[in-house]
Amino acid sequence: MTDKKTYELAYFLSSSIKEDDVLEHVKKIRDELTKLNCEITKEELPQLRKLAYAIKKENEGYFGYMHFEGTPDVVKELNAIFVLTDHILRHLITEVTKYQKIQMEQDLAPARKPREESEEESILKEGVKSQIEENKADIGKLDEKLEEILNK
Repeated sequence: MTDKKTYELAYFLSSSIKEDDVLEHVKKIRDELTKLNCEITKEELPQLRKLAYAIKKENEGYFGYMHFEGTPDVVKELNAIFVLTDHILRHLITEVTKYQKIQMEQDLAPARKPREESEEESILKEGVKSQIEENKADIGKLDEKLEEILNK
């Protein structure tokens, strides 16, 4: 048996679907995944988006995605199923890389507290002019020069 991998399924549902019925169509997608022994690990519910170009004569669609764990054989079956499903305008299944998994774990980690400044750092900062303050001073000088030139 092949090891399970993490995949991402991105999809556009037809805009002809009533907004109240979108979740029913998402449930059908979930059901297909569970039938094939896939475990859904992350999901973003579809939101209506404008398409960059028309797909099947539609200019809008409900975009959603989900991450799931499954075998490579499952991906082939899902592609065959989704191509024949009328309410799915377009779909894409990609494998989530190790780097992306690490990135997702970091996004879920609690936010870190900002580091407190040491006494030495705060003293050093007191005497230092910020770049913004210096730019403001330069702009002030420029304004004075312009006034001089224009008044002559």
